Amino acid sequence: MIKKTKNNYSKKIDFKDHKIGLYDLDTFIKDWGSEPRRGVAEKRCKIVKKKDEKVLEITIPKGTTSKGGSFWRLNFPKDLTDVTFEYDIMFGDNFDFVRGGKLPGLAGGTAPGGGSKDKNGFSARLMWRAAISYDELGHLVKDRKFMDKKDVHKPYLVQYIYFPDKQTRKWGKDFVYYFKNKKIFLMHNKWYNIKMHIKLAKDPSKKDSIFAWVNDKSVLDKRLNLRKNKKYGVDQVMFSLFFGGHDETWHTKKNEKVYFRKFQINGR
Repeated sequence: MIKKTKNNYSKKIDFKDHKIGLYDLDTFIKDWGSEPRRGVAEKRCKIVKKKDEKVLEITIPKGTTSKGGSFWRLNFPKDLTDVTFEYDIMFGDNFDFVRGGKLPGLAGGTAPGGGSKDKNGFSARLMWRAAISYDELGHLVKDRKFMDKKDVHKPYLVQYIYFPDKQTRKWGKDFVYYFKNKKIFLMHNKWYNIKMHIKLAKDPSKKDSIFAWVNDKSVLDKRLNLRKNKKYGVDQVMFSLFFGGHDETWHTKKNEKVYFRKFQINGR
């Protein structure tokens, strides 16, 4: 369901009225407003029942990274500068997080990703990370007071952002989610409510604000320059679900399943 007024935008996507079975293209377009880039045609997306409620199940095939995932966009009106995006996610039975992977988030302008150096947009997706060594974790988390050797292999959440001022190599920059100085570690078969809020400054020379919550706990409060001018706003959901990274150390070791219960977007 979508609601538009002169200055506001609201959309909710859930699956309670969907038919059990493959998430067909017609139903998908009705929900998201455009054709998917990857996932639906490959029959990776299904509507299933989990504990008496209908949810979206997405399969990520064994031995894959980005090409084994699902990717699409939900486009908003171009003039939105204050947007909240919320969704419920669960990782399936015995989910092997390997080294990490991408999750949905918000974006604007050219919505850069995949190592792009484009400075005419931003993307603020989530990632899960699972470092394979204590030294690797040290590179991801600069402040070692937040590190604990017993937690090295546990998967945790970060905000993964491409933005015009980023200084990290060619990839996006990590902003680790913390609640009371502890990372948000992930488990399989548990629902997580993810909420993110981006507010762009009226003056592009000023820093923009990005906030995040997990299960109603505040985990991120950051100021960044997400745009250099007013040519774009927060104009899309960037739905990414895949493992990687790109090389084989990120590959899924078996078929994995991820579930989504609802999506809610509110903007102005």
